[in-house]
Amino acid sequence: MKRQLTISFHFYGAQHPNNHFDLFIVSHDNLYLEHYPLSKTELRLLLSGKPVAITPGHSHRLKYLNYSGSLGDNRGRVRILLRSCIISEQPFTRQKIICHADAICFTTQCSNRLNSAIRQ
Repeated sequence: MKRQLTISFHFYGAQHPNNHFDLFIVSHDNLYLEHYPLSKTELRLLLSGKPVAITPGHSHRLKYLNYSGSLGDNRGRVRILLRSCIISEQPFTRQKIICHADAICFTTQCSNRLNSAIRQ
């Protein structure tokens, strides 16, 4: 079964050092989201087709897979940039994922939206 994923931009403010991207993947048991924070550099590498080693963050509730908006308590805002799915589990490991763009089903429209966000 293909697992759903999103890539979101977590925005605290213009030029804020905590701005980052979040890769959320539905867990195998569909109970939570696996979370992988991404820097601009890591996202660029992923989009270019190069393997990217990223360390997992803490798990998230499933509602964040489709959530865009304010997080409250001065935690910034999130905006979904891409909705997709994993088409191959082979590149992924438990401790750290080696993420290959060819393991994620990207559409041209989604890739263009991500590239636009990275340039900002």
